[in-house]
Amino acid sequence: MKLSGLWNEFSQPKRHLRRLICQQSIPVLDYLKQLGILGLILWMIHCEEKVPILQSDIAPLEFNIISISSDSINFNQQTLIPYLGSSNILFVGNDENVQTYTLLKFANLAVLPDTLDSLVEVTLNLQAFHKFYLLGDDTPTVEISVFQLLNGGVDPWTEDSSTVLDFNLDNYSLTFLATLVCENEDTFSLALDTQLVYNWYDETNSDYTLVLQPASSDLACIQAFYSRETSYDPWLQVSYIENGATATVKIYPSGDLSIIQYKQSFESETTFFVSSGRSAHAFLKFNLRDIIPDKNALIAKANLHLTINSQANQLYGQLYYLYITALDSAKFGDPDYDPQKYSYNLYHSISDTSTHVMIDIKSIIQGITSDYVENYGLVLWATTGDLNIATLGFYNASALNPAESRPYIEILTMKEQ
Repeated sequence: MKLSGLWNEFSQPKRHLRRLICQQSIPVLDYLKQLGILGLILWMIHCEEKVPILQSDIAPLEFNIISISSDSINFNQQTLIPYLGSSNILFVGNDENVQTYTLLKFANLAVLPDTLDSLVEVTLNLQAFHKFYLLGDDTPTVEISVFQLLNGGVDPWTEDSSTVLDFNLDNYSLTFLATLVCENEDTFSLALDTQLVYNWYDETNSDYTLVLQPASSDLACIQAFYSRETSYDPWLQVSYIENGATATVKIYPSGDLSIIQYKQSFESETTFFVSSGRSAHAFLKFNLRDIIPDKNALIAKANLHLTINSQANQLYGQLYYLYITALDSAKFGDPDYDPQKYSYNLYHSISDTSTHVMIDIKSIIQGITSDYVENYGLVLWATTGDLNIATLGFYNASALNPAESRPYIEILTMKEQ
């Protein structure tokens, strides 16, 4: 404080002294150094007043490491066939993992005028999201066949009620329209016969669904597009002549949906799976009450360790986002439980080269041990909103798996002695 008082004396009452100093011939560099040293001293004094003084009579802390082995973790695998109409992504293609096609419904014709002379041009436009392929480094070209689905004017599907279980193209007639070749463009455009839209316009035909299928059955690639749930909607661009003048409008889909058929089973003695394309999720449950009976114990660290079964993975070189939710009711193993209807506690990104995953679940464990949260277990899942055809496989607690590959939870507790 003495130094602070000297500074105040210098800066205010002794203005004539300050003017005298300023009038002296002091090199600029030396002047700046002096100011820097003075500022450093003032900062140190300021910090010294802020540093807390630890009392010597504080009780020492006791740390305890607890490991919950796979033998004490109960697993349950559930697989739902989700409704994918709210997904941001549409898929068309065929590989060893999935076979998928897309439905587009263009029933929003109100943008067209009440009367027009003729249609000039119709193009289908799709904005690329990504190409998913498993083999090779060269990006393959994808050929997609576009059809009109005919069902006598009866709409056979909706976004929130149709899945691979109850919708089959074999039950309907398809009329081929054109082939779309997808290379590396950001936006794909395909010219269609103008009669298609004109028949909708004059109500000659009310089958508004277009089907996008892979043109080849041996194609080893999946082309993904943005859906109408994003700001990059698919659209039909329609040019027409009205009263001798040409105009152009965009018709956006009233519905879009990917039908995804997985080719591999999720039933396994040694692996549990997480997938958004068919809503595979895993339940984990473990007893904490007997392991950490003291509800005042502070959880310093808690990690769930999982080992990835690379033989069961199909990640397509992408990041995978694993969501973790603490169950808030006795839903463990419920075949109708859909984790997407509940909020998640945390998520963890996993790269396609990862072999081991360590997930920080400290907040969940602390809530359980402190009696703030009931211990109904955890569920690991992936969201269908950002739809991903990838599948992630982890070794489960089976004795058939090597001990080092089985899941376990490591907890570090801290309390006063």
